[in-house]
Amino acid sequence: MNKLPKIQPRKYLKSESGQSVILISTVIISFILFFGFTVNTGLLVTAKISLQSAADAAAYAGAATQARQLNAISYLNYDMRRQFKKFLYRYNVVSSLANPDFANPSNPNIPGYYSFAKNEYSASPGDTTPRPNPINVPSLCIPLTSARRANDNCLMVNIPNTSAVFTGTGLSAISQQLYDNIIKIQTVQNQLCTGNSAINFMTLMQWLFKAEPTSNQIQQLFGSIAQTAGLSQADKDSASQTIGSLSTGLGLYPRNILTLLRMETLADFLNEPPVKEAKIDQTRAWAAAPDSGADQHERTIQAMESAIANLNETVMNPADVDLTELQAPQQIKINPVLASFNVYIHYLVPGSNTNPADKTPLCKVSIIPFPAMNVPVGMVRAQQPTTVHYAVKLRAKAHLMFLPIKDGLDLEAFAAAKPFGSRIGPSTLTEKDFVEDIQPGTVNGTVVNDCKGPLACKVPNLTLIADKTFYSSAYLNAMKTITHGSGPNDPATSQTLEAAARAAMAPNAAEIGHYNILPPPRQTQSSNGPDMRFEFIPFSDSNNQSVYRFYAPLFPASGGDPIQRTNKFIENVFGNQLTGQNAFGVDMDSIKNELKSQIGSYIRNNLQAAVNTENQESLTFAAIDLPMAGVLPDQSGKNQWLTDPNSVLTSWAPTYARVNALEFGFKARYGYSVKFVTLQNLLKNGMPSDDEDTTKVNH
Repeated sequence: MNKLPKIQPRKYLKSESGQSVILISTVIISFILFFGFTVNTGLLVTAKISLQSAADAAAYAGAATQARQLNAISYLNYDMRRQFKKFLYRYNVVSSLANPDFANPSNPNIPGYYSFAKNEYSASPGDTTPRPNPINVPSLCIPLTSARRANDNCLMVNIPNTSAVFTGTGLSAISQQLYDNIIKIQTVQNQLCTGNSAINFMTLMQWLFKAEPTSNQIQQLFGSIAQTAGLSQADKDSASQTIGSLSTGLGLYPRNILTLLRMETLADFLNEPPVKEAKIDQTRAWAAAPDSGADQHERTIQAMESAIANLNETVMNPADVDLTELQAPQQIKINPVLASFNVYIHYLVPGSNTNPADKTPLCKVSIIPFPAMNVPVGMVRAQQPTTVHYAVKLRAKAHLMFLPIKDGLDLEAFAAAKPFGSRIGPSTLTEKDFVEDIQPGTVNGTVVNDCKGPLACKVPNLTLIADKTFYSSAYLNAMKTITHGSGPNDPATSQTLEAAARAAMAPNAAEIGHYNILPPPRQTQSSNGPDMRFEFIPFSDSNNQSVYRFYAPLFPASGGDPIQRTNKFIENVFGNQLTGQNAFGVDMDSIKNELKSQIGSYIRNNLQAAVNTENQESLTFAAIDLPMAGVLPDQSGKNQWLTDPNSVLTSWAPTYARVNALEFGFKARYGYSVKFVTLQNLLKNGMPSDDEDTTKVNH
């Protein structure tokens, strides 16, 4: 029988067999732990960098959305000023073209200004000598004879009843042609008196209140007058062409009211309350359903999409990312600038006599003020303790290896950015910048306006450069040079009137440094280098490259009844208007109600379908003429309007730009750019958005 070996206890205890296993196990575990720590540290650093990059991208995208909205506001604000200049051109220039001396006589009452003189005739028998009578202000009168000849109705304060032939500038061609039949002359003049008054008043109503781009009531009225008054074919053709070009586009009120509504909508977008802990599913739901507020939440949508696009999804799940906006809820406050002023109309009343021997005036003339109340002319940004900015906090979970925390490790990242380097308009702007007190003077010994009424003697006006305004003879003469083509006796045509209008709406020296002014369309590059120094590509169609279209909705996609909002806005603009206090017997409440109706129709029937709208604008897209496109240079040498893009560059740019292939530098930028800022600087309000001196802007 075999015996088991006898174990020696002392010998077994002294054995070293198997101790290496413990050591190796310890080393392996330590290595694994060290490897896991190293990997986790790397992953954590990667996750932190990824989250910070995502936060930076989100902040930049949000601020870029703000910059685009600010640019849109700035373009619209300047367009409001341009529409006011268009009205000034029509009122000051077009309504005075009937005077063959326009705009040379100096005003004895206001040096440097045109006199807007009328010819006064005595009622004495046989007195046919005209005496110029300075009126000091324009009085709207549209000539019914061809532009090559003077027009009695627009020049004279009183048109006498006489059988003598007037020569020189005193009498219209109609009277010369009908000299052989004095009774017929009187009949025609009576018809022209009534007709001219109707056209003058209708023209002003169109310039101020027209909200139907395709209608032309003035043209229809003129056709009726021409038919009954027996105008010559030459006069019909010339006056018809002139009148037709005077009523294009919307009137000053509806045009600028709609523009203000677009700016208010954009300001609402900027002031959209900050979102807390937004998820990607939430922002994409907004984007997929525009009626739920995609336009209002565009800032958040863009920020979230940019954050996800820069996220490292190997360590973070996009669905876990929370985005919290940290900016102030009130980013910007804009206030409309309203101007009230008198517009004077050349108003004629036919005489009652039909006896050639009776020397009393055949056609009596009055210069009557029409009160234009609370006209929207611009927008000013209210001074606030904060500037427009965008700050975000991103929160996400980092998924690491060998981490006992099931849901991952919470990480946070912060970033801030802001629009900078431009302006939406002057820092201060009031009604005084758009009006001037000028007492008209007397007509037949009677004071036209004693300046004691609610509007005193305020008339619309703007400063062009230094002491030059829209009433200056030098400026009016420069406008007349364009309207009359190659010679002072050439007739004004629709083409020359349009060319002069573009010059009148061009940038002026007084606007430099205060407005964000768009350059002309980008030019084709030539063999000698680019013709255009500063790149700007308009969003337009091939038919009209001078129009710039951009996203500026009239109303938010999710916001209420647009007609109701428009009516409320019109009520606020008009306020407590003058009623029954003008010589025309016009109730301003009636005009207000008619304006509501016409703008409502324009929104429903035109903007909604983008059919027959001005410059093809729509409910969501604004469309404005590029201010410097197609503008003829100022030949007066006085820089009363500017056509060189370098002269009007008001947005931030370096001191030099790349102008050709041999000169290197930075290209200038129009409008707002975006820069990253620290939260500390934001809290201290140390990053201005704009400044009158662009060299002070923190770049």
